[in-house]
Amino acid sequence: MIAARTPLALALVATLLACELTPEQPPNPPPFEPDGPPSLTILVDAEPEDDAEGFVPAAGAARYGDPFTVVGANFWPGDRVTLEAELYGLGSSALFEVADDGTVDLRRDAPVEGAWDDVDPEGLLWSMDGTSATGQLDLSVTVRAIVADEVVAEAVHERRYIDDGLTVAEIADGTTRGLLALPPGDGPFPAVLAFGGSEGGTGSGEFRALYLASLGVASLGVGYFGAPGLPADLEEVPLEILEGDLAFLASDPRIDPERIAVMGGSRGGELALLLGERFPVVHGVIATVPSGLLWGATTTVDHAAWTDDGQALPFVPWSGSEPEVRTDEHGDHVVFRASFLADIDAASPDALDAATIRAERSAGPVLLIAGDDDQLWPSCVLAQIAMNRLLAAGRSNDALLCLPEAGHAIGMPGWSTVDSVETWHADLGAFMVLGGTPQGNARADRAADTAIRAFLKAL
Repeated sequence: MIAARTPLALALVATLLACELTPEQPPNPPPFEPDGPPSLTILVDAEPEDDAEGFVPAAGAARYGDPFTVVGANFWPGDRVTLEAELYGLGSSALFEVADDGTVDLRRDAPVEGAWDDVDPEGLLWSMDGTSATGQLDLSVTVRAIVADEVVAEAVHERRYIDDGLTVAEIADGTTRGLLALPPGDGPFPAVLAFGGSEGGTGSGEFRALYLASLGVASLGVGYFGAPGLPADLEEVPLEILEGDLAFLASDPRIDPERIAVMGGSRGGELALLLGERFPVVHGVIATVPSGLLWGATTTVDHAAWTDDGQALPFVPWSGSEPEVRTDEHGDHVVFRASFLADIDAASPDALDAATIRAERSAGPVLLIAGDDDQLWPSCVLAQIAMNRLLAAGRSNDALLCLPEAGHAIGMPGWSTVDSVETWHADLGAFMVLGGTPQGNARADRAADTAIRAFLKAL
């Protein structure tokens, strides 16, 4: 007998069919419960320029500049965990809420409280503050997890300053003064001539040389003034000094003379672009917070910074503009940015043209890295001058990174950037404002390092 097709009957049939056709819903998973004590794991990215692998658990000591982060597991969901980090007397901490799976992951989680308020895998490192310990430098980072005032987990991340197997030699050959560092093996290696900026001396170049060698690139870290056998100041420095450094590198049988690059920052970035313009042996230029214009000596307003074949090179004339000085309870804070812009505005077109570096003449690619909040000088504006010439020449392998919330202190990652916004300048008797924010400068350091690694791999 067929049931009557009444509205009630049809509704019952539809309900039965719906029950038969809808798959059974799985029960809600049980809430997470830790199956062991809380733990912390250090993750390292040994090749940040290559996204194929990313962060993996640390296996032994990592390079100083390799990014690292922290993951915690086996906590109670909803609990609040303080992560503390310590490095060479510096310290940082941030409070996190445990996720439903019992984890805290700096790649995913923003802190509830801390020196930063968004997701930042390296936040515990750059936000470290305090007074560095005295004695031998220790780069190891200790991370602790604290719940209800009790340390429940700890991990130590070992980092190395110098790679094993490097060949390192001090160089004092005429005006070539510094340190040569080569990776293990016989070569021939790509090489970088590295140097600093207006601080002078060989320290910046030597430090960079050791780091670059750990990345598999030979490097000669040199000074061009402010060291024995070199000019005392950044005034009428002969480019022949750097020409000799390049010849020294090219003559070493362990180095490939067709793969030599130069690398400098600030006034050293200006110099790197100038060397790329003038010397065909330069097959790559890395210029951080640089200038596409030449500027005068740091000692006096009417002398050149550079000479070539005994001739002073033209520079942007001083307009008479003075730096801005801001005063608060901590003292005077000097801002130079506007005075550089005023000098450019006041210069005649002919003077600017004479002071412009012909970056497009570089035999190899050019990498420009600058900070959009650079308060020492407007490095994004000055780098764009060089980039515009590169683009106008139809070149395609050059790049400009104008990094947000970054100031003048774009350098190597691996340390705190809390004090990177300004620095005490003894000669001025005041703080020299560099710009950016601690987090912005830290992210710029990482972006710069990643771009430089990729650049060197392609050299």
